[in-house]
Amino acid sequence: MDVNQELERARAALSAERVYGKPVEKDGVTVIPAAKVAGGAGAGGGVEADSGDSGGGGGFGVSARPAGALIIEPDGKVRWKGFLDLNRMIVGCQIVAIAFFAFVWLSNRSEARAEMKATIASAAIRRVGRSHQED
Repeated sequence: MDVNQELERARAALSAERVYGKPVEKDGVTVIPAAKVAGGAGAGGGVEADSGDSGGGGGFGVSARPAGALIIEPDGKVRWKGFLDLNRMIVGCQIVAIAFFAFVWLSNRSEARAEMKATIASAAIRRVGRSHQED
């Protein structure tokens, strides 16, 4: 494995060509799609002290999501139209809902424990009061 070749592949995968799509023109309006591209790479190697054997490895990953489009009007006016990522919104709402219900459940449990402790304490106080009256 040549590390330089891997880095070159990663650099090519994360180029501006991956971010901006081919312009589309219709009725004088040009639309240039854009994506959010992220990536990472890592490599490593080593030599075993006893045998002198060596080894190494590496790799990279790339993720791309639609972000929006640049819209160029016939008069030269440029505007950005962002895309709504519905999947991310749904997942975000689910996380918020789960956190809310967990909070409510834990709050109710602590209230129930407090009520139980108060009931036990009042029962103990009544017993102590009865035992003092019998004496």
